[in-house]
Amino acid sequence: MAKIAVIGGGAAGMLAAGRAAQRGHEVHLFEKNNRLGKKILITGKGRCNVTNDGDLDAFLDNIPGNPYFMYSAFYRFDNQALRQLLLDMGLETKVERGNRVFPVTDRSLDVVQALEKYMRQNKVALHLESQVEHVVMKEGKVTEADIDKACRRILEAKYKLGLFANPYKYCDVKRAEKEVFTPEHRSIARQIATETFVLLKNQDNLLPLQRKGNIALIGPLANTRANMPGTWSVAATADKYSTLLEGFKNSVGSKANILYAQGSNLMYDADYQTRATMFGRELPRGNDQELLDEALKVAAQADVIVAALGESSEMSGESSSRSELEMPDAQRHLLEALLKTGKPVVLVLFSGRPVVLTWENENVPAILNVWFGGSEAADAIADVVFGDVCPSGKLTTTFPQNVGQLPMAYNHKNTGRPLKEGKWFEKFRSNYLDVSNDPLYPFGYGLSYTTFQYSDITLSSKQLNADGKLTASVTVTNTGNYDADEIVQLYIRDLVGSITRPVKELKGFERIHLKKGESKQVTFTITPELLKFYNYDIQYVYEPGEFHVMIGPNSRDVKTTSFELK
Repeated sequence: MAKIAVIGGGAAGMLAAGRAAQRGHEVHLFEKNNRLGKKILITGKGRCNVTNDGDLDAFLDNIPGNPYFMYSAFYRFDNQALRQLLLDMGLETKVERGNRVFPVTDRSLDVVQALEKYMRQNKVALHLESQVEHVVMKEGKVTEADIDKACRRILEAKYKLGLFANPYKYCDVKRAEKEVFTPEHRSIARQIATETFVLLKNQDNLLPLQRKGNIALIGPLANTRANMPGTWSVAATADKYSTLLEGFKNSVGSKANILYAQGSNLMYDADYQTRATMFGRELPRGNDQELLDEALKVAAQADVIVAALGESSEMSGESSSRSELEMPDAQRHLLEALLKTGKPVVLVLFSGRPVVLTWENENVPAILNVWFGGSEAADAIADVVFGDVCPSGKLTTTFPQNVGQLPMAYNHKNTGRPLKEGKWFEKFRSNYLDVSNDPLYPFGYGLSYTTFQYSDITLSSKQLNADGKLTASVTVTNTGNYDADEIVQLYIRDLVGSITRPVKELKGFERIHLKKGESKQVTFTITPELLKFYNYDIQYVYEPGEFHVMIGPNSRDVKTTSFELK
């Protein structure tokens, strides 16, 4: 097992640390600008310790023995800033101590320039993408001899790791054949997918649908395999996946008729659709009016309409920013036309981010957000739509009323002039002229086919000592007609701190299963450790004072009480 120090780099650094830990190595991650604190990031065969306090020298000195090699994932800074940062963090000092350093760049010539000096000191092995390598060699910034030396160090590291003796030491083809995409694993993936779907609205209990009559499935995402798993699923074998249309037909069998129409293009702009469906995720395009006419003919024959709309997989993820988060124009017009038929409409929404659903929330009777559920998404969606599984997912992000409210988070600071709860506009307060401060759907939100009732909170004590603990309990009752899961959430607010504190923070949650009519007590343990935060000096501390405890089904609809930390 090698000792590896990963220095910074945000997502790239995290990815490097995670991969190394999964392969059984002891990894130490230093991310100075990320207040993660010291903790184990990844467990498994290896371990990954995360720290951000102190300087780089102190970080490296605390690693038992010398790291076998180091990975520097910086790529976000201009040349001068990066060079100064490397010097400030003591990388030069550590290199001079004889440790081998392996900086890696992600298409940034600035990084190359900043690291030229280290490479020529014969103390650094540098990995470059071919495009960058060609440019720096052409301009004479790095010679072929420099590249040879760097490659030798990389090859030496691979030799010492045993990769020449066994280049596929972490790959077992026979094991993959036995364990990848097995019926057992697919069953678990299907169950997990159902637990992620979030029921956002269910007016008059339109869902679950009954398996009877004619059910129209309409939309550009209703008959695609490649868009089921979402972005960055580069190893996905989409030809093995079901489309939503196939999932619905398999679910209802001969009990109901599933009628289908594409209904619209992903959006009217063909070039935009091309950009949004790259890497084999293409969707067919047709004449806008003809697609709509076909959809309305199918809808006219149906008892209920399911609209499969939203984002294609490549509309979210890396390098897929959007300036507008409403439903794409062509799909919005399709949805409007389907609602005008007077038939009940269920929106099955695909998305990889919080989107703006204000109009949909006002006009569509039922909305089920299914994200991108993976290989078993189609069958999992059918399980929930037809009531084999009660939805239990909760939002892990806040959905805004409009894009102008972003960034938006449940754990925001109070501001100097906070608006009173339940109010909208008051001059010289922290609010908008044209919209309330409230989100459309709060963090932690998610409905069920049943209903739950929460009791008031019971505390074991109103005071918490520095070496003590207390418990906060609620009784949750299933008051509806379905057996179902509920995710009970604990939030805490530190009312006064040496620095500003969030209005609430998620501190715990528990998934429970309740049969209809059943009640269950849920208890959370609160210790001073749970109340710690980084103060002005980046010390991880708790401070005496009053705290609010909130428990409920989401971050908005909570029961509240308080205690004092002595």
